[in-house]
Amino acid sequence: MEERYNNDNYDPIDDMKVNFQIFDRENKGCIQLSDLKRVMLEVHQELKQFGMDGLNESGTGGIFNELELTDDQLTAMMTEFDCDQDSVIDFNEFMKIMKFV
Repeated sequence: MEERYNNDNYDPIDDMKVNFQIFDRENKGCIQLSDLKRVMLEVHQELKQFGMDGLNESGTGGIFNELELTDDQLTAMMTEFDCDQDSVIDFNEFMKIMKFV
């Protein structure tokens, strides 16, 4: 276990802020559909690069194929957690999502 988790001053919110920044590279204070799409593509590409795409021998199936989501599916994901319906995910909404992970 990392030393920071044993530190009395450790704040899990700091970790959530770091995770939020993975999506919000431009420090807009929110996650837009394009940010979600970019991260999903980056994760999928990294999995493929390391041979972890989950495809079977015929090149089909696999648990990671669901990372290749359509724009409609990504929009549905955003809409589900966009509590204030402003078409973006702010940090508070992101925190609610992380409770499900």
